[in-house]
Amino acid sequence: SITLLVKQEYEEVEKYLNEAKQIVKEEIKKLNNSNQKNKEKLMRFKSLKISIDFNLALYYHSQALFDHSHFLYKKIIGENPYFIEAYIKLSGLYRMRGNKIKAESYIKLAIEKHFKVIEEERKIVKEEKTKDKEQEKQNNDKMIIEENEKKIVNILNDNYANDNNKIKVILNQNGTHYIGVYDEKGIEDRKSVV
Repeated sequence: SITLLVKQEYEEVEKYLNEAKQIVKEEIKKLNNSNQKNKEKLMRFKSLKISIDFNLALYYHSQALFDHSHFLYKKIIGENPYFIEAYIKLSGLYRMRGNKIKAESYIKLAIEKHFKVIEEERKIVKEEKTKDKEQEKQNNDKMIIEENEKKIVNILNDNYANDNNKIKVILNQNGTHYIGVYDEKGIEDRKSVV
C-alpha cells in the first residue's frame, strides 16, 4: 500500500487495505471461537487489525476524507487506548476544524497515556530486576551451601574416614542434610542428621 501511495494510485491503496482488514477480521473471528492456546495469535491479529485501521485512517486523512479518518482514529482508541498516535492525529483534526479545546484535550490524553505506558514499563523492569535479584540470591545461597558441604565432607574425611570409607553429604527431598559414610562398595554404613 505504501508503494501505491508513492505512485498515487489511491483507489488501490484503499482496496488493498480493506482487503487486508477483512482477512484479519475473519482470522480474529475464527480465533475468538478457539481455545486458550491461540490467545497469543489472537492478540497479534488484533494488533495487526489496529495497524491496518491506522494506515487506512492515514490514507483517508491524506485524501481529505476527514470524517472517515476521524471515525477510524476513534475506533482505534476504543480498541487500544494506548495507541498514542491516534490521539495526536485526532488532536490535529480538531485543531484543523477550529476546535482548540478538543484538540488540547486529545494532546493531554496522548501525554497521559504516554506517561502511563512509561510507568507500566518501569514496573515491568523493576519486577524483572527483583526476580533477577531473587534468582541471584538463590544461586548464591545454593553455592554457599555446596561449598560448606564440601568443607564438612573434607573435614570429616580427614578426621573420621579410613581408606575403605568415604563420607558424603546428602540432601534429602525435604531439605534435610545427612552425612553418610560409604565403604568402597558404595554401601552406606550409617546416617546422621547435620
